Amino acid sequence: AALVVLGAGAFGAMFLVSYHVQRRQKGNPMEAALGSLREGVAVFGPDDRLVLSNPPFCRLLNVARGLPAGTSFAGFASVLADNATFANDVEREAWLADRLVRHRAPSIPESKGPDKTYLSDGRCLEIAEYRTDDGGTVLMLRDVTETERREAVRMVRDERTHAIVETVFDGIIMINDEGIVETFNPAAEKIFGVNGADVIGQNVKMLMPAGYSEYHD
Repeated sequence: AALVVLGAGAFGAMFLVSYHVQRRQKGNPMEAALGSLREGVAVFGPDDRLVLSNPPFCRLLNVARGLPAGTSFAGFASVLADNATFANDVEREAWLADRLVRHRAPSIPESKGPDKTYLSDGRCLEIAEYRTDDGGTVLMLRDVTETERREAVRMVRDERTHAIVETVFDGIIMINDEGIVETFNPAAEKIFGVNGADVIGQNVKMLMPAGYSEYHD
């Protein structure tokens, strides 16, 4: 069988190991384990059909009645596509085809990083896919909307900072702990009479007059 967990990273690897151990035991302790998770989890067998899933899995997909056992992986991908943001049907079908190609491509868990899918309701889901040793699939899904929003805000701030640095009249030079120049704005170029491209990546001592450069190594 295969497990689909909505999540990623070390947690996913740990859960995958737990799955391999528990699926060889009598009964099905996985259902109880899946029910206790915040991440969405679904298990697909070697035939690419759904074996089981937990409530968060269907909730994250906006599937009120859940996905019935036996649903194909293609069916799951279609439900995901129905909730995703696309400009038109052509874009949707292209995304869906690409998603299925990547799913069917052989890989190991470490080489298939998580995908991020943006939904029409504004949420962002991160989906990590893992292979089991019997040919099944483990998908791990979690809501990373807030993380994406914080990253977007950080990028905007970085862009604004960059714009300020590039337009102020004062020369600004930023160096790292090793004295390597990382930022050299246009005003600094005028002050030192050098091109920023020739300075960035070099030690700041190249800007110092003779007799002083040794103190800035």
